Amino acid sequence: MKRLALFTAFIFGFYLTLSAQDDVAKQCKKAKYDAQQSRLKAKEFDKKLALTLYKNEFTFLLKAESVCGTYNNNGVKLLLRSYTSIKKLEKDKPTMSKYTDSIIGVFERALTRGIKLDSMSYGLRAQWYIRGSNPNYAKADEQFQIAQKWSKFKPSDYKTSTYYKNLYTLYVKSDPAGKVGFKKRLISEYFRLSRLINEKGLKPKTQVYITKMFNNVVRTCDDILPELGGYLSSLPQNVEVKIASVNNFIDLLDAKKCSRTPEYEILIDTLLRIDRSVNSVLAKSKLLHAKGKNGEAMKMLKEAKSMQITDSVLVKKINDKIASLQLENVRISFNKKNYKKAFSSGKALTGKYRGEGLKIAGKSVAAMANSCGASTFDRKCNYYYAIQVLEKAKSSGASVSDLINKYQALLPTADEKFDKGNPKTWKLSCWGVEVSLY
Repeated sequence: MKRLALFTAFIFGFYLTLSAQDDVAKQCKKAKYDAQQSRLKAKEFDKKLALTLYKNEFTFLLKAESVCGTYNNNGVKLLLRSYTSIKKLEKDKPTMSKYTDSIIGVFERALTRGIKLDSMSYGLRAQWYIRGSNPNYAKADEQFQIAQKWSKFKPSDYKTSTYYKNLYTLYVKSDPAGKVGFKKRLISEYFRLSRLINEKGLKPKTQVYITKMFNNVVRTCDDILPELGGYLSSLPQNVEVKIASVNNFIDLLDAKKCSRTPEYEILIDTLLRIDRSVNSVLAKSKLLHAKGKNGEAMKMLKEAKSMQITDSVLVKKINDKIASLQLENVRISFNKKNYKKAFSSGKALTGKYRGEGLKIAGKSVAAMANSCGASTFDRKCNYYYAIQVLEKAKSSGASVSDLINKYQALLPTADEKFDKGNPKTWKLSCWGVEVSLY
């Protein structure tokens, strides 16, 4: 009798368990069915009612996850589809943030159960953490980093911008000690993402966007130069991308006024090795000029000019640079009191700087006046020649009126001319020219 009672109790318990399991299965099935019906009905109504139905669908899918126990990839896809439909219609951000919180909850419950959700990409997971009612930028960063190492990850303008902005937000919100590490990452990631933008053909505005944040963090050469070695050691293999990457870094150092550093020269020389083009040769010329090596800079400019260039604007730019450097060399000669050289090179200038070249040539004649001639009269006659050269400079646009007035006051007096027999012309021994005495 006792055995029969025990057996009866076992059987009764067994059927209760089956009944409970059957009830759970029915609830699971009903929740999924209700979600499906809500979505189907949503397509029949206007946006306002459709939004309500999509929200109902989302709620039923969450119930299904709770009742059914395990949410597989297919279940998550349905939930994400519902979320996307709501997001298109829901304009209230706080409300939308609560739905994002629910998505995060599904993700984290799946993690605790050891379920792999391939349908919820790492990039999406990162975005949920940012969009939730209480943004968790650290967890978003963690997911972003995993995403970029994921075999199925596909870079995009949005993902790149969002990742870098999130990293920048972590930097801004961090304490002084934490800022050090985030700053280092912002620098190294800027270089990596800049290469990625080039390699994947992302939009220029993405580069502008991350550069704006980068510039808020990196303000001096000391912030950026330590990263150069690692940057150069990991240049992409594709030649075009490599050239673009080096040019980006050169532009960056230019913007940070680092063009006088040894590291900048390394970059320029790297660019020359991989792309000896007009632009790289001009960049080298600019560097040499900055270092005061005008002779070598001029050689590079002439090399650039000798290349086959069809762009007339670029040809003019090169010619202007050559003329500008020539004028600078004239000034250097004059300042070093090498007046003969300043005179000859100043007179030889053509184009837009002809007037300035002739002005220095005239000043050179005047500067040598007191040492050019056997007598005071001889020496004073040099000013006639200085004025003659300055008049030509004036006709070429140079401002020389004050100099002409100054030198006119130094010409031979009427008495001095009379003592020499009032000659009409006079030959200058230093310059080998004959000048009119007016």
